[in-house]
Amino acid sequence: MSNYGQNDPNQPYDPNNSGGNDPYGQQGQQGQQPQYGHQYGQQGYGAAPSYDPNTPGGYAGAGPAQESKKAQTALYLSIGGICCGLLSIAGIVMGVQAKTEIKNSGGQLTGDSKAQAAIIIGSVFLVLGVIGNILYWMSR
Repeated sequence: MSNYGQNDPNQPYDPNNSGGNDPYGQQGQQGQQPQYGHQYGQQGYGAAPSYDPNTPGGYAGAGPAQESKKAQTALYLSIGGICCGLLSIAGIVMGVQAKTEIKNSGGQLTGDSKAQAAIIIGSVFLVLGVIGNILYWMSR
């Protein structure tokens, strides 16, 4: 029978294994640390990514860019301004808010062109509505 992996129970415990009977087949040397993984003082895996609660997933660069829902809604409201002038005002305000959010998102939000279109379309419909009302009330 083999004594592999077992120490002699009649001998006192030697934490440095100076007797040379290493059960793992390595010759132990007193005072020397085992050579596992990284050496002491060497660089490990690197720094963890920084946490950002404003980005999807919580970490910078997590996930693909998403289209701004506010820009989409602003565009719909601005187009709806053809029926009601108040919708074009709401579309302009939401378009400006969407552009600000997209600019401050650090590339996580897209839809800047939709927000810009909402501002332009809402402005055009608002001006046309004002001119139409002026002409209507002047003709009476």
